[in-house]
Amino acid sequence: MKSSRSPRRAHATRSIGRRRIVQAAAATGAAALTGFPMVPARASEPLKVATYGGYFKDAFDAHIYPDFTR
Repeated sequence: MKSSRSPRRAHATRSIGRRRIVQAAAATGAAALTGFPMVPARASEPLKVATYGGYFKDAFDAHIYPDFTR
């Protein structure tokens, strides 16, 4: 006797098991703890950054550019 469910419908009703959820959580936690290695990058030529003038330029000069150029 054939099943009344279509293959698409059968796929939609599958559930994720507890083991799979725990594996995914462990993998996510491990990735979050190790982070990404901080590798200093050096450009072969200068980087030009354009900003609006006025308030935006003053704010970038005071808060963004010092950390960026360090």
